[in-house]
Amino acid sequence: MKIKAYWLKLGAGIALIVLLLTFLVDPSDIANQISHSDLRWILLAGALHIIGLVLSAYRWQLLLGTQHVQAPLFDLIQSYLIGGFFNNFLPTRVGGDIYRMVDSKKYSGSLLRPFAVIFVERLSGVYALLLIGIAAVAFYPRFEEVKPLAFALFGLSIFGFLCMLLFYGSPRFGEWLKTLAGKLPARLSIKILSMFDAFWYFSRSRSVLAYAFVLAILLQGNVILYYYFIARGIHMSLTFQEAAIVMPILICIQLLPLTPNGIGVREFTYIYLLAPFGTDRALAVAFSLWDYILTFFYGLIGGILYLLKKSPQTELGGHGEPPSK
Repeated sequence: MKIKAYWLKLGAGIALIVLLLTFLVDPSDIANQISHSDLRWILLAGALHIIGLVLSAYRWQLLLGTQHVQAPLFDLIQSYLIGGFFNNFLPTRVGGDIYRMVDSKKYSGSLLRPFAVIFVERLSGVYALLLIGIAAVAFYPRFEEVKPLAFALFGLSIFGFLCMLLFYGSPRFGEWLKTLAGKLPARLSIKILSMFDAFWYFSRSRSVLAYAFVLAILLQGNVILYYYFIARGIHMSLTFQEAAIVMPILICIQLLPLTPNGIGVREFTYIYLLAPFGTDRALAVAFSLWDYILTFFYGLIGGILYLLKKSPQTELGGHGEPPSK
């Protein structure tokens, strides 16, 4: 059933692309925008992937440490790259997180703590991105032009704040949730309470969490700069502030499991969200295409690492990594 659902989502994504190229955008116009791109800016954008990769892995390592899970930074970088490979084919931008969770089980002995860490890591990262977007829209000189985007940012931020209360709230709030869970059937209650304990473990390391959140803001600033460099590369008149307004919404939409790697949905989203800034459809699709190419390239590196990791020599403890204990 899951395989059938995947192919249905892939078919829907392809149908959206066909619709786009048939009725909304001339493929030759997109090709023209791509061919006139300034590759220096595109390469700079690609280089920011490396900075983001190292920052993300270091932040992941810090959060694992709050759960008393020790993992080498290089292994976490490799896990991020392989997760990026799976993101290219799974119907959500967080599909690679599933691989990272399973891969980090070898350091924790269970899936519960890696799940809690990756969930909080993703949630706090998105929230940091939304806060950057709110700061950008608050100082935007032509607020009326971006009012729908501003409402979307505020709505998402409120929702994110309520979600973060589950994991960063007061001890009294946590005890109330545990009491509520304790009234459920015993088998279900034990599982929920174990999950609460894993999440609320973070409340004992608030200084580390604060540092990790600062890193999240730096990381998301790097993400916005990445999109700004792509815009410069295709000669799009999108400022850094405007990128900070539109990209948080775009990324939140890409988290939804609609089509594999957001195919089709991503292109339509770019067209709609960039329209208030005077970006025509062909330029918006070219913007999306460069983003896809750069992301897919790093995913291919992750795919090669995954194949090497699964090679017979590696599994036998030959010339590759020794098998985990």
